[in-house]
Formats: sequence, structure tokens, C-alpha cells
Amino acid sequence: MRTLSAILLVALCLLASSKLSAQNQDLEAWSSLGLSKEVSNDLQLKLRTGLRFNENISAHKLSLLQIGVTYKPIKWMRLTVANRQIFGNKYSSNRQRWISSLVLRRKWHKRLQTRYRMQYQLEKDTGSDWSIGENALRHRLTTSWRKRKTDITWTLGTEWFYTWEGSGASWSKYRLMVDAEYAINKRQGISAGYMFQSTLGGASKRTHVFSLGYSLSLK
Repeated sequence: MRTLSAILLVALCLLASSKLSAQNQDLEAWSSLGLSKEVSNDLQLKLRTGLRFNENISAHKLSLLQIGVTYKPIKWMRLTVANRQIFGNKYSSNRQRWISSLVLRRKWHKRLQTRYRMQYQLEKDTGSDWSIGENALRHRLTTSWRKRKTDITWTLGTEWFYTWEGSGASWSKYRLMVDAEYAINKRQGISAGYMFQSTLGGASKRTHVFSLGYSLSLK
């Protein structure tokens, strides 16, 4: 716990001291709560909630609620289908997103593994038609390792977004991330992370995200 507390304090101080006054940069804070329930050895129900702040962590950006099902056909593969409800602030509308993803895992060592996730998502404003929604294909690659004789797992990763809406399509943004998760016990964990996000093409918008999360696996 002392290690995780130090990570949180150092990350927060570094981000708070960054010069983010430029219009093309912002500092955000994300929090999440994840619950999972095993239905069988290869089927799992998942619930996720989240709260996000932007404008240098001074304004509510959105809240979210996601419900999904994950199926494990083989040991190194996961298939997920989920629906996310996104509740905007007074300046943005509520939205809905359907998600389907494929995760492939490679375990190099008992404490080291690599994961690749390909996720397709379709998102639209609540009340509008799905045919005019935004499509995105996300490619995420992460490597995780658990520090010897500790309950802390470190993760480094990157994610790239390919989006299309109507006749236009392009690589729209990318993310770089680092995360540390502390296993409280076999069913509970808390995490802290930092993510850098930048749009592609034209005047890029850069976002620095500080995140906190809690996960619980139900019996």
C-alpha cells in the first residue's frame, strides 16, 4: 500500500505542476468501479461505472454505466459484447455505445504477459439513429508484469483509434499509458494510472489523464 500511495502522490504532483494553460491541452481525472461475476468457467458478467472530470479537473465531463458479457472459448482468448450509457454534462448530450471486442493474451512468464485488444464500437447521441453514429476500431497493446514478492502489477501500453462516420475515415487519435494495480486479495484490487492522449491530423489536442479504479470479483 505504501508503494501505491507514493505512486498516486508523485503522479498527482507531476500532473498538477504541468503547464496546461494552452488551449490544445487539458488535464482530466477519471475514476472507475468494476464488478464481475463468473457464471461458469468460461462466461463472465461485468458491470462498470465511471466518473470523469476535465477542464484541468475543474468540471464534470461525463458519467458512464457499462454492462457486458465476456466469453472465454480458449485459454488465451476473450470475446466481449457490452453496452455503455454515457451521461454528459449540461453542455453535452447523453450518448449510447455498443462494443464488441477480441482479446488475445500471451503469457511469457508467470509474472509477465502481453495482451492485444481489437475493439469495434458504434456510438450515437441518445434519440438519434444508429445509421448516423460514429464507428471506431481500436487497437490496444499492453504488457504487464508483477513485481517479485509484491502484489503490484505494472502495465505499459498504447492504443490507436481508426474512426469513420459517413464517407470519411481516418486514424483519429492515440494513447500512451502506464498503470499500477495493487491486489488487496484474490477478489479485490485498486489501481492508479497516467495516460497521454493526442488527436491526429490538424491542430492536435493533447490530454493528460490521471485515473483511479477499484475492481471486485463476486463469488
